[in-house]
Amino acid sequence: MSLVIASGLTIAHGANTVLADVGFTIGENDRIGLVGANGSGKSSLLVTLAGRHEADAGTLAMRRGLTIAMAEQEVPPTLLPVPLYEAALDALPAAVSDEEAWKVDVILESLGFPWEFRERPLSALSGGWQRLALIARARLPEPDLLLLDEPTNHLDLAKILHLERWLEEEVRGPLVMVSHDREVLDRCTTRTLFLRDAKLYDFPGGYTAARQLLVEHDLAAARARESEEVEIKRLARSAKRLALWGKVFDNEKFSRRARSMEKRLEKKKADVTYVAPADRRNLELAEGESQANILLRCRDLTVAMPNGDPLFRIERLALARGDRAVIMGANGTGKSTLLRHLLHEYQNHGDRIAEASTVYFNPQVVAGYFDQDLSRLPDDKAMFGFFTGSFPVSDGRVRSELIRAGFPHLEQTRRIGTLSGGERARLLFLLLKFEEPNLLILDEPTNHLDVDGRERLEDEILTHELTTIMVSHDRRFVDGIANRFFVVDRGRLIETDGTGSFYDSLLVG
Repeated sequence: MSLVIASGLTIAHGANTVLADVGFTIGENDRIGLVGANGSGKSSLLVTLAGRHEADAGTLAMRRGLTIAMAEQEVPPTLLPVPLYEAALDALPAAVSDEEAWKVDVILESLGFPWEFRERPLSALSGGWQRLALIARARLPEPDLLLLDEPTNHLDLAKILHLERWLEEEVRGPLVMVSHDREVLDRCTTRTLFLRDAKLYDFPGGYTAARQLLVEHDLAAARARESEEVEIKRLARSAKRLALWGKVFDNEKFSRRARSMEKRLEKKKADVTYVAPADRRNLELAEGESQANILLRCRDLTVAMPNGDPLFRIERLALARGDRAVIMGANGTGKSTLLRHLLHEYQNHGDRIAEASTVYFNPQVVAGYFDQDLSRLPDDKAMFGFFTGSFPVSDGRVRSELIRAGFPHLEQTRRIGTLSGGERARLLFLLLKFEEPNLLILDEPTNHLDVDGRERLEDEILTHELTTIMVSHDRRFVDGIANRFFVVDRGRLIETDGTGSFYDSLLVG
């Protein structure tokens, strides 16, 4: 039975139409993943389904009495000063809040909230805990349909794993989830809607299975379009020939046939199979040359907090050309601190002798650093001016590279500080391309990337066989490119065979 039936639905942001004349249904057993590029309109569709925004055209029919709840991406300002327990309790209908207050304790415990967080205002919680608080609020009234907008954003890996298990085991009803996390989509959804070019493409299965069906659909559409174009050209030639004969021989029969064929031609042109245009936002990396075998070596290194408190120790780590190493560990163990320390050593002590150094970079190393805060990009500079002022390259090269990264000519004078997180991430990868590193230091590189961006980054690293040391909570990304695995365990960094045992330990913990 259908809970929601959309027909001719159109949603626009000013002159930008994000959904054009689409139809779809949501059934009582549907667990839907909504996938699309950053800015494609996924959140706008959720907001419309939640009744917080009216569609510009079309109808959205709901089953009588249907209740819908949505976990948005950001905490509303009015909730920030409210203690966690009260914010959750407020989500229950007023008529039952007293007798069902026990549900608040249950859901907060099931989502992993420490008991002492109950009286803390939401503003005092980290971004990850705030996100889980919003999910708890949406789930508490037990809606008929649950809408989740990027539920894993700001969550560390342990929280992602717990949320994933909670969605599998505790949320049995229908849901629609916007997410770029392919692993969560595969585990928690059974149907996928791809939002692309203001159209929806509907396929059964989680992300991986549905993506393969989308690829097959695109290939079939391209083949059909090619065949149609051949037929259109044939009809055009025939119509032109008949029209000429009718004129030369003054033959009305030929002229009538020509007019009839021209009508068929116009109908053919109007009914051609739609082929989605290629995404022009390229994500490319350039590999710098290196003949060295060992690019980075750490020996007897203590990784410490800024105040000097030790976090963990590295007895020995050697990174060879072609290694793609991932550093794993529970939240707060110092993974990002290690990457920042390596960058500091590279920038300030590159001339150290290998035998006498705790951190040694081969003199041939050109390191490229991606920081999760995107702080390498200056907010106050325009894109075009930043690159022309940073690299000895022509203005034309900078303009063309920015266009390839998804920034049209007219936007290239925008200040970097006005860009979205996804746009800034693409710009930082373009910076790495200009730097041509032969060693990548990546700190949560997929945080601001949509699914296509994550897959393109994987392809670039694997195609160029780029040497990489990284921290990432994106399991699909890690499993796709890493060939060496290190975990922070009881104050030491040790090498392991893979990710499985570490993921299991986070769930147990």
